[in-house]
Amino acid sequence: ALITGAAQGMGAHFARRLAEAAPALLLISVRNTFRKAGRVALTLVALSLAGAMFIGVLGVRQSIQATALAMQAEANYDVEVNVAEPQPAGDLLTAARHTPGVVEAEAWGVGSARLVFPDGRLSGSMVLVGLPAGTPLSQPSVIAGRRLARGDRSTLFVNADALDLFRGPGVGETVKLRIGDDERWWRIVGVSARGFVPVAYIPYADFERATGATGYASRLVVRTAGSAAEQQQAVQAQLLRRLHQNGIEVERSSITADSRKSVASNLDIVAILLLSMVALVALVGGLGLASTMSINVIERTREIGVLRALGAQTPVVRRVVVVEGLVIGLVSAVIGTIGALPFDAWLSATLGPLILYHPLDVVFWWPGVLLWLVIVALIAVLASLAPAQAAARLTIRETLAYDG
Repeated sequence: ALITGAAQGMGAHFARRLAEAAPALLLISVRNTFRKAGRVALTLVALSLAGAMFIGVLGVRQSIQATALAMQAEANYDVEVNVAEPQPAGDLLTAARHTPGVVEAEAWGVGSARLVFPDGRLSGSMVLVGLPAGTPLSQPSVIAGRRLARGDRSTLFVNADALDLFRGPGVGETVKLRIGDDERWWRIVGVSARGFVPVAYIPYADFERATGATGYASRLVVRTAGSAAEQQQAVQAQLLRRLHQNGIEVERSSITADSRKSVASNLDIVAILLLSMVALVALVGGLGLASTMSINVIERTREIGVLRALGAQTPVVRRVVVVEGLVIGLVSAVIGTIGALPFDAWLSATLGPLILYHPLDVVFWWPGVLLWLVIVALIAVLASLAPAQAAARLTIRETLAYDG
């Protein structure tokens, strides 16, 4: 209790001394900060740019994550099972309907296709999915055109990754696809956002004709009674057990909750790369601030001597320099926050079509501003410590002997 009381007393005494000295220290530091405006401007540019980039990147990350989750939500099912070999669609649906917790189930055809170029060359492979007419379990975003509709024949709905393989044809145009040994023309009716894997959707009846696998399916998708990951996993485990009992070998299975986490993790790589660039700019700004503060201390050697002669103690001299660095850091944070608005808008407009082939909403993430304030304050203090210590070590004799 005595130790705690003593510590509290010392803390209160320090806080009182700092509060008394703060106005004078702040006035001296602000005056010194902008004495050499040109030199300070270079430091402010680097730190302000780092701040604008940091806040903007965090805002774009929030927008990308929200957009990606919305896109994943368009897959209106909870469990996906891909079997090793095509199975009768009726067998897959029967297994699903006898699994507790399954609300709705569909069997989809899954294969691969390649674009046939006019000169006979083939493109890279894309995933081909045959969807039942009017399916409610697949509602991908529509960036251009429309989704598949009942009554469609020889129509194609692709994601942006598949459209990249086409190298030219767009909505309303026709392309020739090779599906197995079958080659025929298909009309593109719509385009969705990126899915990181080229995917083309066709009506299930067309899939049967093109592959010859009438009545067979390779993918089973089900919607469960609950949306929580634990509920999806429980249904998934029972469904896999039921398929195994029926002698159906499963190649892979996933739940949408895990898929969304995986997509979010993959997209975070973009933010990490951008933040690494921010770190480099912030490092340059911090080094520039340290250099500026060191030069300022040298140029104000006589002034420091006057402060010493007037009775300024070592901690006071040290705080003058540190507060000066903090002033520069906080001014840069204000400028960076203002600059983050247009940078955020530009980055969203650029990265949306590039990464997701989907427009991004401009999100200004206020917690990013507070986080940058903490970071830039830390940078300012660290950059000022060495110059502050150098100033604190100066004696009155040294300052009077200084000829600069």
